[in-house]
Amino acid sequence: DDMLKIFKLYRWFTVRYYDNGRLIKEERVMEKSKLVQPQYKLPNGCVLAEGWYFPSENRIWDFDRDTAEQDIDLYLNYMSEGVAVRDGMVTSFGSRTRSHIYIPEYYDGYKVDTVKSNSINVPYESYIHLGNNMENFEILLTNANVLGLYFPLTHPLVKSDGGYMYVQNDGEFFLFFAPKLKHGDTLAICDGCKSINTMAINGIRGLKHLILPDSLQHLAELSIVDTDVEELILPKNISIIDGTAICNNRNLKKIVLEGDISDIITENTFISLDGSNNVIRPTLYVFPEYYENYKAKNLAYELKVVGGEYFDARYALNSDVVK
Repeated sequence: DDMLKIFKLYRWFTVRYYDNGRLIKEERVMEKSKLVQPQYKLPNGCVLAEGWYFPSENRIWDFDRDTAEQDIDLYLNYMSEGVAVRDGMVTSFGSRTRSHIYIPEYYDGYKVDTVKSNSINVPYESYIHLGNNMENFEILLTNANVLGLYFPLTHPLVKSDGGYMYVQNDGEFFLFFAPKLKHGDTLAICDGCKSINTMAINGIRGLKHLILPDSLQHLAELSIVDTDVEELILPKNISIIDGTAICNNRNLKKIVLEGDISDIITENTFISLDGSNNVIRPTLYVFPEYYENYKAKNLAYELKVVGGEYFDARYALNSDVVK
């Protein structure tokens, strides 16, 4: 009976503890009670940055003094040794090469939301993990030392899947950066992505299979550049291709066009240059019902017609040309 009275007298709140966006514990606690932090293990080379971040009030939770007055989300706040942050801005990523580098959510009274744009040095072959508060990081997208950018699944602007990063805008997803794969030769862009931005897939040597989703509608200029992709399937929903969209993929010999984009491609949409700066164009495989449309354009590409079952799980051609 006494316990029942307590349940009726006090409100109860939900507390969630996150580590890099991953929920590690959820519990119900009584109003005005103190919290007990869960056990945790930091990644190698990391140090705790003040404690558990409480984003609702933009501060670190004080387990000795704070009590539960509402539902609470707490984020384990840590950073790699050598990372330097000042007034919410990352000023150094340290000196550890070929490693994962973690940036805190909050440091010394500020949300960490910016990467310094002037003369920022990133160690060679770095995988950088940015926090939920990070907003200004564009300088990292073109840094040759960055092999991968990772955001927590809870980041308000980003949907992350295996490190491939998307920015959400009114329900649409745009791929504007893909990691430079160190192992493996396949990159699959998740369904829901409608646009691949300029230099999004750039300089990924060893990438042989690129899987594009049916949702894709737009290829920006220089969106797929300098890879080792050998065959490519462009989904039927593509309706916008800007300039030279697929460039200097020297091993690219076949492009399958699932739809009719004969009115939006030019002789320079898909080109590469060999070692002597001679232009190389892939063979375009088109469906029979669209063949005459492409032929009428009289472009410099070799045209062939696809027949039968030509792909398996969108990875590679299964049958050759029928005519």
